[in-house]
Amino acid sequence: MADPVLDYLGSHSLLTLATASKNGIPHAAPVIYVNDGTTVYFSIAPGSTSAANLSENPVAAIGVADSPDDWNAATGAQLVGNVTKLGGDDAKKAAALFTQRFSNLGDAVDSAPFYRLQPHDVRFVDNTSSSGDKTEALGQAWVTNVVHRVFRHLRPDEVDALSSKLSKESFKAGTKMIEQGTEGDRFYLIVDGVARTTNAQGQELSTSGPGGFVGEIAILAGRPRTATVTAATDVNALTLSKADFESVMQASPDLRRDFDVVVAERLARG
Repeated sequence: MADPVLDYLGSHSLLTLATASKNGIPHAAPVIYVNDGTTVYFSIAPGSTSAANLSENPVAAIGVADSPDDWNAATGAQLVGNVTKLGGDDAKKAAALFTQRFSNLGDAVDSAPFYRLQPHDVRFVDNTSSSGDKTEALGQAWVTNVVHRVFRHLRPDEVDALSSKLSKESFKAGTKMIEQGTEGDRFYLIVDGVARTTNAQGQELSTSGPGGFVGEIAILAGRPRTATVTAATDVNALTLSKADFESVMQASPDLRRDFDVVVAERLARG
C-alpha cells in the first residue's frame, strides 16, 4: 500500500529522537534508524541520556525531515509511540535490517543495543500541499499497520479486507467502553489513549494503550463480559462486530490459538 510517510521513512536514515526523564526533563538527539513499515528501529549508546530516559519513561517522539532552502517545500514525518529495548530474535531482526541498509557498519551491529518504536500517532508534514491542513494523520496505512500487528497471521489482502470492516469509536475519559455482565457484541482495538480494565470490586486488572485490545473474552468464551473497561483518558478505538471477529477466528486457527493464550492469561488474573 503506497503512502507518502512510508516512502519518506524508507528514503531517509537520520531522525531526531525526543525523550524525557520521569521528571519530564526533555532531551533530543540525532540517531540513525531503519524502518519496517511505520515501525522504527534505532540504536543508542547505553550510557547516553536518551538510553537513561527510555529506561525510566519508555515513550518517545521522533522527527524525520529535510532542510530545504524554501520552507514552502519542506516535508517530514512525525511519529510518537512506545519504545522497547530489544533482545533475542527481535534484536537479531533489527541487526539484520541495519546490516542490510548500512553495510559499512560491519560487525558493530552484533553488539549494538537496539530499540523499537511502535507508533500510535503517525503524521506526514507536507508544506507543498495546496490544502489548508499541512499536517495529515496517516490514515488507512496506519490502520492496516495496527491491524496487522494484532492479527499477525493474516495475509496482507486479508488485513486489508478486515480493515474495511472496522468502525471508529471515540470515548471521553471516564466513559465505560465495556460493562461487566453485558453481552459481548464487539471487539475493541485501541488506537489512541488508555483503557482501564477493572473487576466487580473496582480493582484494576490491566491497562491497554495504543495497539492493545479488549473485548475478546466474552466473544471467544461465549459468556457475558467478565470485566468493566473504562476510558482512563480520551480513547479512539477501532471496533469489530462479534460476527466479523468470529469469522476471522474461524478462518485462521493460528490466530485463534494466539487469542486463546491471551484469554487464558487474562482470566487467570481474575
